[in-house]
Amino acid sequence: MSEEHVEDEKQGKGWLQRVAEQSWEPELLISGLAIFATSQLPDFIIRGWYYYDFNLKTDATFIDEMIPILITGAVISAIEILYFAFILHFVIRAFWVGMIGLNSVFPKGIQYQKLQVSEYYKAEMEKRLGHSKDFLLATDKAASVIFSVAFSIVMLLTSIGLLYLIFFVLMNITKLFMSEAVFDVYTDIMFGILLVFFISMAIAGVVLSLKRFRENPIAAEWHFKFSWFGSHLIYPLFVKPINHLILIFVSNIPLKKYHSINAVLMGIFFVMLIFRMLTILDVQLFNSRDYFVEFSDVSVLNTSQYMDTFTGEYVREPMLEEKTVESGSFLGLYIPYPKMMDMKLSAVCDYEEPADSLYRFERRAMLNEARIECANQFFSFSIDDSVTLESDLLFSEHPVTKQNGYYSKFKLPDSLDSGKYLFNIRQAIADDIDARRDSIGRLKEYDFDIPFWIE
Repeated sequence: MSEEHVEDEKQGKGWLQRVAEQSWEPELLISGLAIFATSQLPDFIIRGWYYYDFNLKTDATFIDEMIPILITGAVISAIEILYFAFILHFVIRAFWVGMIGLNSVFPKGIQYQKLQVSEYYKAEMEKRLGHSKDFLLATDKAASVIFSVAFSIVMLLTSIGLLYLIFFVLMNITKLFMSEAVFDVYTDIMFGILLVFFISMAIAGVVLSLKRFRENPIAAEWHFKFSWFGSHLIYPLFVKPINHLILIFVSNIPLKKYHSINAVLMGIFFVMLIFRMLTILDVQLFNSRDYFVEFSDVSVLNTSQYMDTFTGEYVREPMLEEKTVESGSFLGLYIPYPKMMDMKLSAVCDYEEPADSLYRFERRAMLNEARIECANQFFSFSIDDSVTLESDLLFSEHPVTKQNGYYSKFKLPDSLDSGKYLFNIRQAIADDIDARRDSIGRLKEYDFDIPFWIE
């Protein structure tokens, strides 16, 4: 090696050492910004899912419903892990800065010989705690590792999220060119192929990494190809950075410890994913009361069913204007109109299209009249399933969430005494899902009973 090259290498190491020694300042700044950003992103992503669920979703299939929920839950879970990782890094790095300051005040650190305790106590404490410089070095290393792991998680999950998104978009584009029955078969075939492909890749990677195949030139070549091209499939955006970080950890940490840490991180991620998906679906995992049964709306008062007490960001079900009204007065009702309802209305209603010779404003007026009449046929309303109410819906917008929907005022009969009643909302059977009924004959989907009181 030439003297010039050796000198360049020494200069490079010196520059890298200086950067490493001063990296704590940008690390603290980046962690602070990342903590703020990751605390804001989950709400933004949830609103994006709300928008998709209400304005874009056209079916309740696995592709249209569960994959978006899975993507949303995975992204939010990853962001929450990053949030806690950056907080942990910020705390450890800030503690390290404090220790540096303390070390400048007391440069000798812990002086074990001056402790007024037994020699055994001094020896054991020195063995377990070490000296201040060792402690500072260990703290610095811990902060740096957490920082690099957090960013590797960012890159990995960004790539995986992109793959999910591409798969979801391609499947929905394909759906436009196939009938429903053919698309169901196509979906099963595609999921089967992808499952076999990824399982085969994983098994091949494990088998080819065994000691008996490492010295075989053909097996070694295929192992590299599986690993390198597989990484392009799993995290296409950050192939080199992620592989670089993975190989640093694998080559410096015992393999069992590395796999154990990965298993713990993945376990935490999947637990958070399950809880986040249940939160998106408004499902509570644990029932904390013995005399209250979850997943039943019988004898349950939900404040989100009333417009005067609603404080959420998204409306999934019909809601009354208020829970208490006077005898003989009007009772207001809002019904959300998601994109998926178009499919149900088209399956139930049949109306003539206006003539093309009409002006646009005339065609729009006639279409609105026909389609609001379709909605009035699709919905039926009653009180306690005995007093039928006349349907007279209007296209409307929710005053809080600005969601498209229907609105109407219902005149309550003077014959109703004061007390509690159920406002019943029933929908026509449009498909097989609507036809499923529970043990007491009610539709499992799209039937609602909202309690209200007459003063």
